[in-house]
Amino acid sequence: SFTILPARDPLAAAAAYVAARPALAAFLSDKPWRDELTPLFATFGGGLAERLEGQPALWTHNDWHPSNLLWATDGSVSAVFDFGLAGPTCAIHDLATAIERAVIPWLEIAEGDENASPDINAARGILAGYQREMPLDTELLVRLLPLVHLEFALSEVDYFAGVVGDRDQADLAWQGYAIGHADWFRSAAGQGFMDQLAHWAAA
Repeated sequence: SFTILPARDPLAAAAAYVAARPALAAFLSDKPWRDELTPLFATFGGGLAERLEGQPALWTHNDWHPSNLLWATDGSVSAVFDFGLAGPTCAIHDLATAIERAVIPWLEIAEGDENASPDINAARGILAGYQREMPLDTELLVRLLPLVHLEFALSEVDYFAGVVGDRDQADLAWQGYAIGHADWFRSAAGQGFMDQLAHWAAA
């Protein structure tokens, strides 16, 4: 879904999202989740809603990454599949999701691999390919990157806490994914990645 980041008060929108999902609300009831989200919105959310208002709404894939594509022998994409997360967002949200999922080695980062770093060339390739077809507000995309995963992460917490009943996986989805991914963008590595993308776009 795409209800939190476009909201002028994202914390209130997050509270509404949580309240509408009993399993998620129960899981978070003993956690200071508002205190954890507040600094992330303060760091990355300022002015984001206003910028997103100008983006045309459309149905998007919402899980676009290389393993959800079929590839021809010449390296071109022959088909896109797995539309289970498709929903009404905007093109820039889908592109930011693709970059956040596909070019940052989250598993290696979580394991403490000091040499793990985003594939900046892959990110540039995604954006350059899109820009060959139509204009792209790359500045907005870079600003969206640190929080673009948030609603999907919350849905993962809800799934593990409610459908599966696995609190350990729900904890991982909350702390490692929802909070951890956004926190990484506040690190030197995360800031450097965003700076590289921004500088490339401005060149």
